[in-house]
Amino acid sequence: MSRSNTLPLSLTLTVSLFLVVSSLDAATRLTYQTSRPKVTIGSMVQPAAIETSKVWLGQDAARMEKGDGSIYIFDRKSSVAYHLFPKFEIYESTSFIPSDPDTTSVSTEANMMAGLSQLTETPNAQIESTSDTATVGGYLCRKFLLSEIKTGMIIVHKTSEVWSTTAIEVDFALYRAIMNISELIASGDYAVLDNLAKIDGVFVRRIGTIEPAPDPDSLMPKVTIGGNDSIELLKVETLTVPDSLFVIPPGYTKSLE
Repeated sequence: MSRSNTLPLSLTLTVSLFLVVSSLDAATRLTYQTSRPKVTIGSMVQPAAIETSKVWLGQDAARMEKGDGSIYIFDRKSSVAYHLFPKFEIYESTSFIPSDPDTTSVSTEANMMAGLSQLTETPNAQIESTSDTATVGGYLCRKFLLSEIKTGMIIVHKTSEVWSTTAIEVDFALYRAIMNISELIASGDYAVLDNLAKIDGVFVRRIGTIEPAPDPDSLMPKVTIGGNDSIELLKVETLTVPDSLFVIPPGYTKSLE
């Protein structure tokens, strides 16, 4: 009788289960609801929108999925951030060097290098730490006031009330890294990065008032902004996720930057 090389079913299941489990890791997922106001520039209208964004924090990597479909991945070991475009299956990469291991804020040199591909000019930003505390979303939070002047196609002045908590147990340095990097890559807000690093803990609520800044020399049509923008933390979960969540999916190619 010939001898079969097939493993017993019980052993096959054990090996398969081991392979599956070994590729999984614990991660914290934070779900946010973001809203942006209606913006009118002359006859052009960007409608108001409410979207859901999610942030995953692994051991040495983080991922953010924004409501507009944008995906950001940060690998702390290599200090490389990736911006994925799922619709086109392409990605861009940017190398970052944390200037402070405690805050994982992005260095000025890296900001300048990354800024070469940005269309938005460097904004002015200031943050004020207050002693005000309140329970927001079920968490004891502290209030920060953020003021930004952003320049680009239009100039806007944005003031935000930020409520942040340290009661949520996460890797704060990794959290700040993915929040800062996604902000930088998305809009080129270089100067605001170090200010965001001064906000302790996790954002629970951020409400911003945006106003067009007067520019008598501008040839742009009249700009109106109808309302505030906001970020609200909806849920915090501890999940088991595959390691592949924090790497570039198969089939993606690097964008010709």
